[in-house]
Amino acid sequence: MRSFKIDRSIIFLIVILLVLLFAAALLIIAVRTDPVKDSLSGDKILKVLFVLEDQGIPLATNIIAYYPGNKRAAMFDIPGETGLIIKSLGRVDRIDAVYREKGIDQYRNEIESLTGISIPFALEISLDQFARLTDLLGGLSVFIPTPVDIESPEGRILLPSGAVSLDGDKVKTFVTYADPLDQEGEAQGRKQKALLALFRALNDNSPEIFS
Repeated sequence: MRSFKIDRSIIFLIVILLVLLFAAALLIIAVRTDPVKDSLSGDKILKVLFVLEDQGIPLATNIIAYYPGNKRAAMFDIPGETGLIIKSLGRVDRIDAVYREKGIDQYRNEIESLTGISIPFALEISLDQFARLTDLLGGLSVFIPTPVDIESPEGRILLPSGAVSLDGDKVKTFVTYADPLDQEGEAQGRKQKALLALFRALNDNSPEIFS
């Protein structure tokens, strides 16, 4: 009966090969797994932090919760002026200061701590990107209760009343203008209207978008 002596270097190479094969298998599984698709296909609520920003400053921050089971969603506004003790900054400040100084990931962490809601996904879009997307979708339909005609440092602002379709430039005006006669929450309400109009337009154009 013959005996074989295996060199230690060969054993070491076999171990390395097995480790590499195991790592490759894990990588393939990870690549094939889409967390968003998994959330939509299961009986889970998909939660996304949506941030509309301009030059690094959040204009609007909303938590969007979507339940695939009944295809309904809810949207929660996070006012940027909300003041609290911010651990990541080591001081009391507005919550949107975290976004300016630490970025989207830490901003999401602070909002999770504030609300007690786990938010696995975040989406940030600049005002210019929002306007560009508006034009690509053929405009956004919003309802403006009264006509807008005010002077601003940037010039005269004119927006018609009623159910109107706004192009990209008009949408930028709609979400950024300030009116001295605004009631509390009106300015933030306009931003939410624009965001909801964007989602409606995306839904209406979904066949073209996903093709």
